[in-house]
Amino acid sequence: MSSENSGVRVRVMQAASRLVYRRYWLVIAAAVAVTAFSWWSSRKLDLKLNFVDMLSPDDPAVLAYQGAVKQFGALSFLFVVVDMEDPGRGRAFADDLASRLVEDKDFVPRVFYKAEIDKYLDDALLFLKPEELELLAKTVEDNRDELKRMAADPGLASTLEGVTRVIGGYVARGQIDSVESFDPAMVIGPLREMVRAAKTYAAEGRGDPAALRQTLLSQVMKADRQLPIDPSEPYILSRDKKRMLMLVSSSRPSEDFEWCRAYMEYVEGKISASMKKFPGQPRPLITGNAAVMRDDNRVIRHDMKLTTLVSFSCIMLLFAFSFRNLSSIMMVGVPLAVGILWTMAAGYWVIGHLTPITAIFGAILMGMGIDYAILILSRYTEERHSGRSVKEALDQAMAQSGTGIIAGALATCLAFFSMTRSSFSGGRELGVMAGMGIIIFVIIMTVVLPALLVAWDRSRKSVGPTQKKWDPKFMRLAATAADDGVDVVLVGDSLGMVIQGHPNTLPVTLEQMLYHTAIVSRGLSHAFLVMDIPFQSLPASREEAVRACVRALSESRAQAVKIEGFTPYVLDLVSHLTSHGIPVMGHVGLVPQSVHQLGGFRIQGKTPEAGAKLLEGVQKLQDAGAFSVVLEAVPHELAREITARTAIPTIGIGAGPHCDGQVLVSYDLLGLNETYCPRFVKKYARLAETVKAAMETYAREVRDGLFPETQS
Repeated sequence: MSSENSGVRVRVMQAASRLVYRRYWLVIAAAVAVTAFSWWSSRKLDLKLNFVDMLSPDDPAVLAYQGAVKQFGALSFLFVVVDMEDPGRGRAFADDLASRLVEDKDFVPRVFYKAEIDKYLDDALLFLKPEELELLAKTVEDNRDELKRMAADPGLASTLEGVTRVIGGYVARGQIDSVESFDPAMVIGPLREMVRAAKTYAAEGRGDPAALRQTLLSQVMKADRQLPIDPSEPYILSRDKKRMLMLVSSSRPSEDFEWCRAYMEYVEGKISASMKKFPGQPRPLITGNAAVMRDDNRVIRHDMKLTTLVSFSCIMLLFAFSFRNLSSIMMVGVPLAVGILWTMAAGYWVIGHLTPITAIFGAILMGMGIDYAILILSRYTEERHSGRSVKEALDQAMAQSGTGIIAGALATCLAFFSMTRSSFSGGRELGVMAGMGIIIFVIIMTVVLPALLVAWDRSRKSVGPTQKKWDPKFMRLAATAADDGVDVVLVGDSLGMVIQGHPNTLPVTLEQMLYHTAIVSRGLSHAFLVMDIPFQSLPASREEAVRACVRALSESRAQAVKIEGFTPYVLDLVSHLTSHGIPVMGHVGLVPQSVHQLGGFRIQGKTPEAGAKLLEGVQKLQDAGAFSVVLEAVPHELAREITARTAIPTIGIGAGPHCDGQVLVSYDLLGLNETYCPRFVKKYARLAETVKAAMETYAREVRDGLFPETQS
């Protein structure tokens, strides 16, 4: 079932590949249009910094807060601190600034920087402690008649007589022991302060009785247990009287960033106007929710851009170091930038704003997006370098890498979208942004990026294979020479190592095998020609493998094909091919197409169990219809046993002298391969040394003027 699903995914991706290949210009045009729209949308994306916005709207505390704001308006102030080094100038500056600030009550309804003394004094009893208020009430109740007489005759003598009678009443009721035990300072102290205040009032020549009342009360209220307000200094000053505090109200809550910005511009404009009137006055310090919100918004926006830019730059630098190709860097950089822009636009239409939590989505998505881009670009580039056309390379990249990208992206999306179940709206929004971003990046990397790759190669008029072909004359010469002395010529996928320089045979394509086999076939007249079926043509499906074998016989004029291994899939394929008239040569032991599974190029079948398994595999290949089998890198005795117990010919390579035939790579036996040569190889020539010596002689003679010779 999973195999069928995999086949469906591959066919879907290949269908998408063909559509992109045919309509790449339409894909690019649509991407440009979406990018332009995304640019417009992303500029409207708001940034909300209020923590309340990230909480659940159904939370009781949030509802209570919102209700209070709705009922009482803004619950925060802007704090303006005025320098008071010159007290008179500082007070005048504060008065001027306060009058300017309340000019537009849509911004500033009121400014608190003075205490309204009369109102505080009229309600002074409200500022007493509960026990003090209770004591005062009892004292008034106990001395009601005496206080009435003192109020009717407020003179000094009558007041002292009244105080004496009050003290006598306390003694009579036993509330104090005796008159002698009473501390006169309790009464004399306040009276002395009142007399001093009256003298000050008279000396200044004031004529307002209310001013005398304020002066007298100010002396009494300086006591620690009284209201801590100095009526002679109504401004709100620091303890050292060098700073004045102004509380500037706001007409709206500070959660609205756009309003905060306008509000701060209004306040700062009024401050600048007052400073022009009072030159030399130090500029006030400003803090408070609105100022913090405005500054935090600037910082977060700057950090978000900086983080995204730094992440993008680091990714591009690493990519440049790895690929060292400007076109490849652009092919990744453009889709990454476009993906971030599309995601921001999607965030605007789905959520409408960003928060400090969702603002980090850019770095997350770029980390994932670069993975998707590298998978597609690397596979496409590898296929192009191996000789495939643009269409073939795109098909392979989409089929092999695209399906994996989509499967991984869906799993990651589900993980992020699961965050939408959170009661914390900041987490929900991050899940939505990241999930949408992953989907967008998958679309871009599997649709837009392939379209860009096709457009780039077409603009260079490079649509066909890009692999440099081996000289066909050499291949025909080798084939002609071999035709006179050998029975079978095998065109193996080892050409990927000895000709193309790959570390193994896996990158070799069917097109390359067909090309090289066709060249060899044109130089043969007697030898039997066999073509290796490369790794890439086998695993996808039996149908694709059968088509590859048919092409081997019809296009390259091979007379048989060689297939590695003896898995149930391979045995079924061999049986199907031979039943339809296609000769098959088997290959067991060290099978290069399974080098990673085998742990490298190592001898196989060294244990009795492994040897028995190889023997069983050869017998199954024989039963499936194979006409011969290659034994590679197996112990000599095991090769002897397999040869003795099977009816089909065995052909050894690194398997000892007991096989029915032997095979060597032509580059090894001719001595052309200097980098690596297995121990079992015998070099019948050393052409690498001959070629190198010829090249050195040629270069030396050119430099020395010996070639070309001077014509007489």
